[in-house]
Amino acid sequence: MPKPVVTLRSLAKEAGVSPMTVSLALKNSHEISAQTGDKIRVLAQKRGYRPDPTMRKLMQHLKSRSETRFKATVCAIIAEDVNLPFTLDNYPNRIRLGMKQRAEELGYATDILNLNDFSSKEQIDRILISRGIEGLVLLPLRYISDLTNRVSWELFSSVLVTSAVQAPKFHSALPNHFANITRSFSELTSLGYTRIGFITLKDWGRRTLHRWESGVAWQNCFTDNPEIKIYSDPISNPSDYGAVVSWLEKNNFEVIIAEPLSQAPYQEIINRLPESKRPKIIAMSWPTPLATAGIDQRPELIGKAAIEILDGLIIRGEKGIPIIPYSTLIDGLWVAGKLPAIRTRHKSIDLISDRARIT
Repeated sequence: MPKPVVTLRSLAKEAGVSPMTVSLALKNSHEISAQTGDKIRVLAQKRGYRPDPTMRKLMQHLKSRSETRFKATVCAIIAEDVNLPFTLDNYPNRIRLGMKQRAEELGYATDILNLNDFSSKEQIDRILISRGIEGLVLLPLRYISDLTNRVSWELFSSVLVTSAVQAPKFHSALPNHFANITRSFSELTSLGYTRIGFITLKDWGRRTLHRWESGVAWQNCFTDNPEIKIYSDPISNPSDYGAVVSWLEKNNFEVIIAEPLSQAPYQEIINRLPESKRPKIIAMSWPTPLATAGIDQRPELIGKAAIEILDGLIIRGEKGIPIIPYSTLIDGLWVAGKLPAIRTRHKSIDLISDRARIT
């Protein structure tokens, strides 16, 4: 009959201590008393205990990996005007919260750095390296930007959570803009709304890779619902407001989807309409005070997804600009808010099978 294998657990059971205490004793650790350590070592020798080299190798690997990871730092990158007060609006802050939570779960420290606080790429590189930063997450930017020459990207693993970075192109975690806006149309039509408009700033389509406009086009081409009308001309000063008001009055919308609510004077524009003619506002970046309902883009999940992508890049040692960047798209959550149903539609919303499709 083969002799039973002596293990840490069997020694611990015989000595009346925990396996951790046995492990500490065999390492001559000072975390336990000398008397306990001597007793366990004598017992181990008497029983012929031999450590398993495979297990020791695995534990050493896990230990070294854990120690390295807890020393690593990932950094949120912004590029804000240094002459303006440093503020992050609600959306980027929620991304950072998701990043921080997932980073801590994976053993990373987190930091934030404004590229515009530094005069040169060399200075930025030096700061990032001195802080032990291995991974970068580029947060939403105020303006569409080319950051190719701002950082030595080959030194770091990087992920985008914004489409406003024209270059370089990294792997990204982004809102699923197309799914979000088509979900909004579906919810609105199910509540009986048929006169629906969409307003966006001129450059916002580039920031979202025109996925909102694509959702409008899909809705107009492939469903039997009334046409969604788009207003995308500039709204930068009071002289522009009259054109928007005229467009709203002409179409007599029940609801409008308006973005970005934080950068256009929608409240002033709506107030120029008679109260009985004011449409309800739906936001693609819920919550916002002006909106009645909208899509919560769940930026916390976007931040978590970015960290998970970054974690994989760091573990695999993948730095610099990827040959083929990929995107992880996060579906938003429809929030009905206080938006009432205005009529019941009995006709189902189906794809049009007999309408000529534009290719």
